[in-house]
Amino acid sequence: MNSSDRTPADLLRSALATDPARPLVTFYDDATGERVELSVATFANWVSKTANLLQGELAAAPGDRLALLLPAHWQSAV
Repeated sequence: MNSSDRTPADLLRSALATDPARPLVTFYDDATGERVELSVATFANWVSKTANLLQGELAAAPGDRLALLLPAHWQSAV
């Protein structure tokens, strides 16, 4: 990461440029025993999918306010 990284988008872009295959998020669900590990590239892909959903399907535009209620899950990080 660079000293100029200021936003989450900057940090993700920097991580993608440095090592996109490295693990970024590991989620453990104690109730089910589920373990999910996301690489930087996979996480970035999910961020892109989520942004496209908000813009394309839900017509969110710059300046709009959104609220999402998500359980404790790896998708909450995205």
